[in-house]
Amino acid sequence: MDYSLITEQQFQKRFDILPDILKDALSSESDIKSVRQICRAHYLNDEEKILIVEQLTGLVILGFVLPDDLSQEISENLHLDKKHVDDIASEIDRKIFSPIKSDLEKVYSPCGAAAVGDFISKNTLLGSMFREAKKATKSKVEKMTRGKAL
Repeated sequence: MDYSLITEQQFQKRFDILPDILKDALSSESDIKSVRQICRAHYLNDEEKILIVEQLTGLVILGFVLPDDLSQEISENLHLDKKHVDDIASEIDRKIFSPIKSDLEKVYSPCGAAAVGDFISKNTLLGSMFREAKKATKSKVEKMTRGKAL
């Protein structure tokens, strides 16, 4: 999925319609810590990769990615062993999504070919992480493509 296609306005609109319980989940420091612990428990210690898992978790809460697609998204973005990916996604589902599952189902609507941009919410911890990761990714892409321009 191409995560650069979602605009700041799409993120803001989606965030604005979320029930408070999902907004709270996005900014929950304990949920963010849980995702980090889950990753580390499954031998994922690279901070940049953990950040991507956190971002994907946020995208599920926002309704841009189905909870059932989290494993595939992690796999496509991190190129990890399938067993580790499935274990990480399963534990995130159990610890993060299960308590809010009915609310997730209410707000989910497909976004077509879009997913991550650079904004979840200026008022969430996860939002600031998204912005930082986007900057880092953009910088890496620019460096990679500089020598390839015609």
